[in-house]
Amino acid sequence: MVHRCLLGMGVHREWRRSGIGQRLLDVAIEWAKADQQLEWIDLQIVDCNV
Repeated sequence: MVHRCLLGMGVHREWRRSGIGQRLLDVAIEWAKADQQLEWIDLQIVDCNV
């Protein structure tokens, strides 16, 4: 059975462009790889976060 995960995350405005978002994604990807039933991650982006 295939499972999907919807990932929503935010980085406080003062911490943006510091690499923390990439590190959070790296951890989420490693977590997903460890779960053999999880085959897909959706990352939701909203334009007010840029």
